[in-house]
Amino acid sequence: MNPPTKTRFQFTLRDMFLVIGLSVFGVFCLSPHIIKMLGYEQPLCPKTTVSAAIQLKCSLPIIAVTFAASFIALWLTKSRKGWFRVAAVLSFTPLCWLGFILVIESLFISRMTRGPLAAVAACLAYAEAQQIYRRTDYNGDGILEYAQTLHELYETKPGAKDIGLIDRGFVNAEGLPGKATPKAGYVFKILKAQGAAENGGQKSFLVKGADGKFRMTGGYALLASPNVYGVTGTGCLSFIINNQGTVYEQDLGPETPKSFEEMTEYNPGQGWTVTE
Repeated sequence: MNPPTKTRFQFTLRDMFLVIGLSVFGVFCLSPHIIKMLGYEQPLCPKTTVSAAIQLKCSLPIIAVTFAASFIALWLTKSRKGWFRVAAVLSFTPLCWLGFILVIESLFISRMTRGPLAAVAACLAYAEAQQIYRRTDYNGDGILEYAQTLHELYETKPGAKDIGLIDRGFVNAEGLPGKATPKAGYVFKILKAQGAAENGGQKSFLVKGADGKFRMTGGYALLASPNVYGVTGTGCLSFIINNQGTVYEQDLGPETPKSFEEMTEYNPGQGWTVTE
């Protein structure tokens, strides 16, 4: 009795065209979705642009999944012939696409919101810290005032670490985008005045005392913006808060770093909406 012959795997010209066609179809249908999921073109960031390099970067995984799924389907059906193998590839590959999309979405959805949520939490923590700082009079000058820098909310002098109303990471994130060390992808700036759109009109928070020193007794405000606009983990939204405790948000566009540097007043007018 002759032993059963083993079926050899064959990759025909028809199989090659099938895999290439599926790859093109997959890239056309799925790459825009992956680009959005990875934060390169977020629904909340309509002002972002997607380069050819990013499109290629998001297309390569789809091509890899398509080739792998197709070869698995062809291998499992190597003993079959004709359209059965084609049907297997056309059935198995989309299932792999679906699984790939679900995995990517579960991995990156939290990253897409982590930065903005952390920025809002930092704004609220800043407001609470300022209230505590004012009523405690940490510098002992007998005048109830707000801190003019984030560093003052952390320590009275370098190395003292004697206040600790905010953490060191928050302190290091005070400064311009690209220069300060971001906290969860965001940098921060204390605003020492308010604009005409705020209740009470335009005014400075700084008040000159009898000793000639300017102290921030008229209020406080904070600006938080992405260190790099429109990337995964930070997104596109900037946030502001003042001593009323309400957080506002706005997409300042690709010119966010410039707007951040130029903004000196808390002025939640047109374009700013309350963060929910």
